[in-house]
Amino acid sequence: MYEGGTDARALFQALHDHDGPDAYGKVAVPWLEHAGADYRAWLARAALHDGWWAGEAAIHGRRFLIRELYALSRVSDVLLLGFQPAADTPSGPSWPVRRLQWPGVSLFEYLALFTGLGMTPFDHGGFDPFFHEIVDVEQADDPAAPIQVTQVVWPGLMLGDLLFSRAGVRVRAGRKHAQRGVADRFPLYWTFPAQLPPDGR
Repeated sequence: MYEGGTDARALFQALHDHDGPDAYGKVAVPWLEHAGADYRAWLARAALHDGWWAGEAAIHGRRFLIRELYALSRVSDVLLLGFQPAADTPSGPSWPVRRLQWPGVSLFEYLALFTGLGMTPFDHGGFDPFFHEIVDVEQADDPAAPIQVTQVVWPGLMLGDLLFSRAGVRVRAGRKHAQRGVADRFPLYWTFPAQLPPDGR
């Protein structure tokens, strides 16, 4: 188990609390420097098939590693908000929506943070729902036109053979394959929300 004391939850909280410009330089860079090579090597074990998850002695380390990967996925989610279209007002709940404010980073800074942790960016040319998240749909005239990627808004990230995050893409497709207003706006349940009710719960 990694014993260096670096905690991805601390990075998430520091980004949440940061007020002002240069979140990357003032928050992410110091956190990365503290993490160091030992943390990156330890994190890379998540993509290895060497039995790190097996055995009673590995339970604590396994839980800590899974927790770190989850916390890093939350960091990724909030930093990608600036590259996503404005969310539509959700229907259903009776409470007014308050969009959470998170610090913005450039795409270069986003990638520098996660490549600094040993991850590899990808975009993959052909559309694959495993590797791609649809950000926007251009509706083709032919309803049967297959999905084609027209732009990569942000690349995906791999940690070894493990998919860490999907690439965000704009696509062109017929209505039988991807319908504008549905494929690019359908709520993703059981994910970290960018919007919360006024009491924050």
